[in-house]
Amino acid sequence: PVENISALLSITTLEGQYSHNPNLVMQFGELARSFKAWRPIRGDGNCYYRAVFFAWLERSLALGSIGNLMHFDKQLRPHKGSPQLGPYVRTCHRLIKAWVQQRSHCESNEQIQVLLMDVRNEFNKARIDFAFIFCLRHFIAQYLRIHAKDPLGGSADQGNVLTYETWAVAISGARNIDDYCERYIYKMNEDAADH
Repeated sequence: PVENISALLSITTLEGQYSHNPNLVMQFGELARSFKAWRPIRGDGNCYYRAVFFAWLERSLALGSIGNLMHFDKQLRPHKGSPQLGPYVRTCHRLIKAWVQQRSHCESNEQIQVLLMDVRNEFNKARIDFAFIFCLRHFIAQYLRIHAKDPLGGSADQGNVLTYETWAVAISGARNIDDYCERYIYKMNEDAADH
């Protein structure tokens, strides 16, 4: 079976995979100057959310930025009793709490690497992966709804302002931000793209 989150691979593996395309090989060579590795992510329509969330989680744990995880957990708490989100929120909360606890006891890079492997193993369990992506999609929709009328990019021209809602309607044909969230954000296995 394909893993949701694969082990890190050297950038040079991409050069080998695409050796038939000299332009890509050159671009991967350029990437290798700044990045040592890449991580394959299962492409199933949730891959953007999975990749971004896992990268954030992995980096936060690696650097010991426990505050980041605690902030995310704080965002989860009000939803614990929700019939729709509650079971997934409780799963995420339980794991974040365990990971924060484990990270606070790490005294070496080896211990941190063991923790990161444990986190990756959890994300390769379908129900855990689903719980985090489901919650993340709901938080993104909540953010978009709250900020629907906010201008993007700090435009000073108040007569012709691009807001989250006007952007969502323009790229998707949705009626409004609520329709956009229903059609594209909440919908699991739907690619995160300019629809």
